[in-house]
Amino acid sequence: MKTFTVFACEAQPIVLEGLSKVLFDNPEFELVGSASNPTSASPSIGVLQPSIVLLDTAGGLKATLQFLGELKFLAPACQAILWVNDL
Repeated sequence: MKTFTVFACEAQPIVLEGLSKVLFDNPEFELVGSASNPTSASPSIGVLQPSIVLLDTAGGLKATLQFLGELKFLAPACQAILWVNDL
C-alpha cells in the first residue's frame, strides 16, 4: 500500500488538530508537517517534498494563487488541494 505524505497549510489550530487525527487513523496518509501560512510553509515543503499540500485560502485568493505557482518549483511532484472555508 502506498503512503501519501501530507503537508497542511492551515491557519486554524483546531482544524489542524482534527485533520491530524483523521490522517493518523488512515494508514494511507502521513502528516509530515504543517504551517499557519504559505510563507512559513515554503522552506519545509521544499525539504519534505510531500505528495499532497492542503492549502487553506485564509490569506486571500491572490496570495493563494501566487503560492500555487511557487509550489510547482518547491515540490514539483506534489498535488495541491485548496482548503476553502468561505460559507
